[in-house]
Amino acid sequence: MKLASPRGFTLIELLVVIAIIATLVAILLPAVQQAREAARRSSCKNNLKQLGIALHNYHDTYNTFPSGRLGPGHQNGSRWSVNVHILPYIEQPALYDQFMSQAALMTSDLSPWNEWSIGGIVPTAADIPAFMCPSDPYTKSNLGGQAGSNYCYNAGDNPHRLDDRDARGLFCNQSKFGIRDVLDGTSNTFLVGEMHRPEGAGVLGDGYKPGSDWDAGMNNPSLCLALYDKSTQAYTTTWPNAGGLMGGDQKRGYRWADGGSIFAYFTTNIPINGPSCMRQNNDSGDGTFAAASRHKGGAQFTMADGAVRFVSENINTGDLTLTPVMGGKSPYGVYGALGTRSGSETVSEF
Repeated sequence: MKLASPRGFTLIELLVVIAIIATLVAILLPAVQQAREAARRSSCKNNLKQLGIALHNYHDTYNTFPSGRLGPGHQNGSRWSVNVHILPYIEQPALYDQFMSQAALMTSDLSPWNEWSIGGIVPTAADIPAFMCPSDPYTKSNLGGQAGSNYCYNAGDNPHRLDDRDARGLFCNQSKFGIRDVLDGTSNTFLVGEMHRPEGAGVLGDGYKPGSDWDAGMNNPSLCLALYDKSTQAYTTTWPNAGGLMGGDQKRGYRWADGGSIFAYFTTNIPINGPSCMRQNNDSGDGTFAAASRHKGGAQFTMADGAVRFVSENINTGDLTLTPVMGGKSPYGVYGALGTRSGSETVSEF
């Protein structure tokens, strides 16, 4: 008896199988991507936790948090960032020693914006995993500038005080604030926040400078906010006194060792995932700087008590047309209050 040969798939059956597989892939791929982002966000949260621990260990040693911008003072070394000072507390003592060895030479360049070498090591070009959020896929080779960071430090809600020593937050030029100064409560005050490094010019993380009337965007944060179109994720040109972008590598997060304002701080007078506006063409001067992230819907922050919180970009920001204050309660709602160390605000749930 002759056996019948096995029947193969018909073309229709094959197409049905392919369609089913394609449907399953379409269903599963977003879930896989969400799971990966959740893992990256968790790792980012751990980085913020470690930075909080490092800052508190520094505080235990010196009874103050590190200065927002300070260094040896000679050969452009006065612009070292918080990150440089906490290197020994994030398991980078050898790299810190390189900075200090260069400083001891007295006549050698200490600029955090240059790639100087000592002992065959270029400290400002060293990629530090603790400073990078895994959700940021870009590297120095992609973006330029020095080695970068996705984390910045709380300068408060008044953008006029960054270049002085009396910011309303916990960090500014030559600041020396400690737990003793956090009268609003350590669980109600930001310590560290996220920073969005731009992948090009004119997008989130870039900085805008006015052509004139330099204080306009700081006295009325809504003017700075109007410069950025969230739907297109790009800056517009609606500033009353036409200016332009900072240019070059003067962008958020492009230099982890630089204590210049655009690289080092965030202010709470502009919403999360908003634009950043300089007072003038000076990357170390006063300005409005947004905390921002690549996590959908908000950003993560380390509080002064060491806890890490995810804060929605829709958090209450009060009246952004108001002028910043030197003392008392923040005019910028709950978010503004979280930026002040001693504004006497009562912070609601956030």
